[in-house]
Amino acid sequence: MSKKDQIINIFVENWTSVYNTILGRDVQISIDSVEKKKPGDLDEIWSNFHSFVSLSYGDEESQRIVIALKNKLVSIISNLMIGLDTFKDEITADDRDAFEEAVNQMFSACQVPIKESLDLDMKFRNIAFVESGDATTLMGDGDLEAWNCTINLPDVAQENFVMVTPRGFGAVEEEKEEIPVETPIEPSAAAP
Repeated sequence: MSKKDQIINIFVENWTSVYNTILGRDVQISIDSVEKKKPGDLDEIWSNFHSFVSLSYGDEESQRIVIALKNKLVSIISNLMIGLDTFKDEITADDRDAFEEAVNQMFSACQVPIKESLDLDMKFRNIAFVESGDATTLMGDGDLEAWNCTINLPDVAQENFVMVTPRGFGAVEEEKEEIPVETPIEPSAAAP
């Protein structure tokens, strides 16, 4: 299994577990595809969503993730967390706070499995809602990947969201075959 497949499995398994626990419902989450993107593609990606949550996973400025989603998904998650079953397209500061906590839990749950399976020391932190322009700036000028995800909350909703990462997020680009380099044999000093 490739490192990319391993990290996808870690995310899906742990995100699902976290949401099953904090929402008290049987939630299904999938990562449907991971597409290579350029910074110029972000406006098109962002145009389908209303809310943007940024988080870091390392100390370098380029180690950023942005999750793009619709306000309704923020409302669904935040309201289900406190036992409400009404959802709206407008969100409040309380909705944002609750959703940031949900994102903190979903990524924190992945830190140990990522370390144990892939030997990557990721610390997910600095979780905050940002504007779309800020989301674009945070992602920088490098190549990107768009992780197209679906969350299904039976009897409530099925919503899509996108997680945008730098290409090679967590150094999980497909492994390249290493070509062995032949070491020249030094002539022996005892040779005639």
